[in-house]
Parts: sequence; C-alpha cells; structure tokens
Amino acid sequence: MRIGLVLSGGAAKGAYHVGILKALSEHKVDVDIYSGASIGALNSVIAASSVSIGQAAQRLELIWNDLVINNPVKINDRTAYLAVAKAFAALAASYPHPFAKKAGVAASFIINRMDDTGNGLIDDKPIIDKFHEYVDLKKKSNWKDIWVSTYEGAGYDAVLEFVKNELGISGKSASYHELKTLSDDVLLETVMASAALPLLYQTRTIDGKTHYDGGIRDNTPVRELIGKCDICFVSHLSNGSNFNRHDYDSSKTQIIEIRPSGDFVTEEGRFADIKAMMNFSKEKVESLIKMGYEDTSKLLENLKKKSVLESQVESELAEIDALLNQL
Repeated sequence: MRIGLVLSGGAAKGAYHVGILKALSEHKVDVDIYSGASIGALNSVIAASSVSIGQAAQRLELIWNDLVINNPVKINDRTAYLAVAKAFAALAASYPHPFAKKAGVAASFIINRMDDTGNGLIDDKPIIDKFHEYVDLKKKSNWKDIWVSTYEGAGYDAVLEFVKNELGISGKSASYHELKTLSDDVLLETVMASAALPLLYQTRTIDGKTHYDGGIRDNTPVRELIGKCDICFVSHLSNGSNFNRHDYDSSKTQIIEIRPSGDFVTEEGRFADIKAMMNFSKEKVESLIKMGYEDTSKLLENLKKKSVLESQVESELAEIDALLNQL
C-alpha cells in the first residue's frame, strides 16, 4: 500500500507537522510520497530527504526546537529602510505643495530603482542555512517522491490572488513541481519560492519567471498525489480550511484529513492571525507539536479500530455464506 502526506502552509503553525510525523512514526506508518506548500514545502523536503519516517520526525523536531532559540524572522534592514522611505516619499508626493509633490515623485523613482533586488522585508538566509544543513542534494535519487506548489505571477498579482483565494473566488491555478526531477539550483529556488510570501520574502525565479508562495492558490496541494497513492493523509494549519475531500471521491485514492482539535490562533488583539504565523515562541511551538501528535495518534487509533471491526464483519459474513452454501 502506497501512502501520501500533504503538508499545508501556515508559517510558524507548521510546528503542528512535527507532531504528525512523530505519531506516524510511532504507529509505523511510512510515507511514500509528499506534497507541500509554503512551510509545508520546507517541512516536506526535510521529511522526504530522510532515510525513514522516524528520522524525518527527529530531524523536524530538532529544527523546530532550534527555531525557538534562533527565530527565523530576521528583518532585512535595507528592505525595511526602503519600505519606510517609500512610505514617506508617497506621503510627500500626495502633499498639495508643488515642491513637495515633485520631491516625493522624484524620491519614489530613485527608491524604486534602488530596490531592484526583489528582496523581501524578512531575510530568508536562516531558512536557506537550515536547508543546506539537513538536506543532502547528492542523495536526491534516494528521496521519497515530493511535490510542491508555487504561484507564478507578479507581486501585486500574487497579493490579489491570495485575497481571492481566501474569499473562495476562483482565479489562476497554482504551479506544481516534482522536486526530484529538478537540478540542485532549481530545486532550492523552487522550495524557497513555495514559501515566498509576497513583500515579506525575496521573490524567486524559475525558468525566467517570478514565483511566489504556493499557498496563494493551493495551500493544500493534494492534486499531484491523487492516483499516485492508495491513502493520502492531508493536514491543515487552519481551523476553517475550505478544502473538500469529496472533490476527489471519484479517484482511487482515499483521502484522510488531519484537522486540528484546538485553536491555531491563540494570540489576541489586532492581526492575531498574522501574529500566530510569526509566533516561534517555545510555548507555542511545543503546544502545536503536542496537538499535532495527539490529533494524529487519535486518528490512527480510530482507523485501526475501524479496520479491525471491518475485518470482523467480513469474517462473520464469510461464515454465514459458508453455512448457507451447506444448506
């Protein structure tokens, strides 16, 4: 039996995935093919490049415990300064005084020319360092199969599509990439693109085209696993994911969802959702790992009971058929 695992995106909420992998390992459920978006893509590539589900769980736990100490949200100073400068330039350009207006327009032009690197507000070097520390590209042929989603388009287009997707409005389709078929450089660029939230992280280029976070149009990239596995576990990093497994009822792949039993967003005040995505505190990460472990363990135990019950029913039906045949 071939098993698939889809890891959704959600930034710091991705600690939940660690618990999922731990539970799968303890219940001796191996994964043959992975798919991920955003933080799910990063977690997936660590898992897929591991020699076993047990090692995948151990490595992810080490990484996330390190992220608690060394917070990966590092502000890119140059980009932050430029963002502030842009705001002041825009303010000056809107001022009614002719001189201020001209100065603001000129400043905006100069700043935009300076900001031609595509850098985001948050430095992604800590993430790249972790990738190189744990992912052995030389052994790529031995990895489990893995797909990640990205979004191809300009920055403003990506933001618009993200909003449309959140509102359930149809739009452009996501792009899907099979990592094992890519060259090393393109593979890294693709993984980083899948986690490149517009404005926050550096833009990434694949085959000469700009790509952003896969969660913009497909935060739960199950599509490429349909038909490639018998059972596909799908994890969610939101309490109200609009994913519908019944969309795939006609396929031979059985989809089993792992939905959180508790609240992902425990932060308070304005922008609570964003705070939750950026919260790498020890308390929050540990609570998410525990919740992922408990939710998945409970699910697997229930599936085991169901399987045993179905086997008993089948056995009893077989006995009844045998008795009827003797009449």
